[in-house]
Amino acid sequence: FQDISKGRNQLISSLIKQNPAVKIMVVGDDWQSIYGFAGSDINLVRKFEQYFGNTIEMFLSKSFRFNNQINQFSQTFIMDKLYKRGSNVQIKKNIKVNKHTSSKKIHLHWSHKTEKNNTALSVSDIISRIEKDSLEDKLLILARYNHNLPKKDEKIEIKKIWGENFECKSIHKAKGDEAEFVIITDMIGGSWSFPSEEKNDPLLGMVLSSTDDKDLEIKGEERRLFYVAVTRAKHEAHLISDISNPSIFVDEFLAYKNIGLDLISVWDDSYTPVVCPE
Repeated sequence: FQDISKGRNQLISSLIKQNPAVKIMVVGDDWQSIYGFAGSDINLVRKFEQYFGNTIEMFLSKSFRFNNQINQFSQTFIMDKLYKRGSNVQIKKNIKVNKHTSSKKIHLHWSHKTEKNNTALSVSDIISRIEKDSLEDKLLILARYNHNLPKKDEKIEIKKIWGENFECKSIHKAKGDEAEFVIITDMIGGSWSFPSEEKNDPLLGMVLSSTDDKDLEIKGEERRLFYVAVTRAKHEAHLISDISNPSIFVDEFLAYKNIGLDLISVWDDSYTPVVCPE
């Protein structure tokens, strides 16, 4: 139900009106509502009772996919605990997991030029750093935009290092997938940034159910998109950013230490972005 649109919601309502005794049960995770471009409207989840009357809400609060490190990082992020800019968009939940580890499982890699070959760090370079637990381990390589995924030549190199068990796809296409290891390739700012700074087409506003918090929701969907990406990982998630042009999400991760949360491992931490004082 997290991907319900205004038109589909009206269809359900019409079916119920034909038989007032009918009951409706929906299942959906508002934290994974990422298809706004196709008319999906999170207001229909948040305000479900307004549309369908008296409601009982039950939480499926346990995840059997990822470990406590990924869980704490992803929940901190989706609830926007650092800035609280969009925290009232998502429904508050507390996810619990069975897998526990003390080592960090979210890794940030700076795509700077190395002294060795003066070329930027590539996806295949990152993969060569990952320690597999098993030959069967799957790798998902994800990007906000398709053009930031590995090209044909690099896929050949990845295959030499990892083997056959990997896929490259956009985050939107990866919803529902899972893998032991996930790499997100384009945690960058500027044009084609993640989060996207492109404005939605004004026509999209005409199909959303409510004008409430619309600006907040546009930002919230990008936050949910990253949440979907990082929670595809069972064991580890690796984020690639540009030292000279990091994503504002990366700035946020690095600031978690300011609120006492040490959740991310920075590789090559001698390289630190210079934050503009203004």
